[in-house]
Amino acid sequence: MFPSRPVIAEESAYVQTMSGMAIETSDAGSCCMIVVNMPRDKRRRIAVQGRGSVDDMNKHSIVLELFFACTSGKGLSAQDDYDSIVDALFIAIRANPTPGGSAVVWSAGEFDAGVAHDQSQPYTDDDGLTILINGGIKYEAWNRMLDHV
Repeated sequence: MFPSRPVIAEESAYVQTMSGMAIETSDAGSCCMIVVNMPRDKRRRIAVQGRGSVDDMNKHSIVLELFFACTSGKGLSAQDDYDSIVDALFIAIRANPTPGGSAVVWSAGEFDAGVAHDQSQPYTDDDGLTILINGGIKYEAWNRMLDHV
């Protein structure tokens, strides 16, 4: 897992590079490279406690980029493996709504945003034997910003 994009490149080159890393690591099985992105933050005041204090909520959009490769060449097995990874990530995100403790993350993967998943159509590499699937899991992580202005 990468905490941010490990390679900065044009989008098609980035996808190719990350998929290549998943292929190299798969070793006649399945592998998924996960990159954590925080593409958007929105800070909003939710309460005023006198003129000198603010109670803000900072909502971070979280996107887990998924680069999956299966070198077995079996489409159904590849999709099953990919689905298992996505299911495990959903369970992990929903099992701990305060990762790092409530002082770090007040809430994650809850409320209207929930946890959402998008998947590309599976495709093969040039040799036609490796199955690739790209996807993303999206959710929000909220933290409270209690500070004095």
